[in-house]
Amino acid sequence: MLSQSRISLFCAAGVLLAGAGMAQATTIYSDPLSGSPSAALTGTTPPTDTTGAVWAYRGAAGDDFAADGLSPGSTGGNYSYSINYLPYNTGTNLITAGNIYTVSAVLSPTSGTTTNWLGVGFLDATGVFGGSQSGPWMLLTDGGETQTFGGPGVANQNAAGTTNGNALGGTAEVVLNTSSAHWTAQWLYEAPGASSFTSLGTNTYTTNPTTLGGVGIIAYQSVQGQVQNFQFTSVAGPVPEPATFAIFGIGVAGLLLLKKRRTA
Repeated sequence: MLSQSRISLFCAAGVLLAGAGMAQATTIYSDPLSGSPSAALTGTTPPTDTTGAVWAYRGAAGDDFAADGLSPGSTGGNYSYSINYLPYNTGTNLITAGNIYTVSAVLSPTSGTTTNWLGVGFLDATGVFGGSQSGPWMLLTDGGETQTFGGPGVANQNAAGTTNGNALGGTAEVVLNTSSAHWTAQWLYEAPGASSFTSLGTNTYTTNPTTLGGVGIIAYQSVQGQVQNFQFTSVAGPVPEPATFAIFGIGVAGLLLLKKRRTA
């Protein structure tokens, strides 16, 4: 029969081993986008900001998002692309290999075509979405469609290969996993009122993005609507394996057994 001291060691080992595999997420940026609709988002600081960045802008003068996340089309703007972004520190290639990064926002386009959209994702430090300079991102159109893009190393910049239906708005989430030699991207979508995300596809890069320097939001043409609850987080990878949780469970079970013996 195991002694109490051995049970204690067994429990501690189980909990510590499990804890070693359960990394805590770090919030790099968090902004509910709840400012004044009459003020510009550009130049403001997210309530949670670990790098000291402020919202920057790329586009025609005066056509940036409002501080409450309203798109320029909602406030009378006349533009092609309008991008507000947060540089991840300064310079380029500031995503650290070994981490899993997630950028997300609630996108709510409200007008009624399939050609205008709101988007969220990774870009370079100068505010470029798409092409060879950015990373994965996604968009929701005002006609109820979702498209995903991979950035460099992805044919046609469309990782999913198809256009996926959505319920006119919802939460868009882009995950960049840099914990392996070839990075991966995943795109997820949660419809309004839903309780879980749907994966829209994944991509493994043959050549990892090399100029990532920021995250942000984008509006195209005269799309009307709003972006809210912008989040950018990181967690050390890889994520825990099922075996990790099993070890943790064994440790907890041992602690319960020890408590039972002590009270017997």
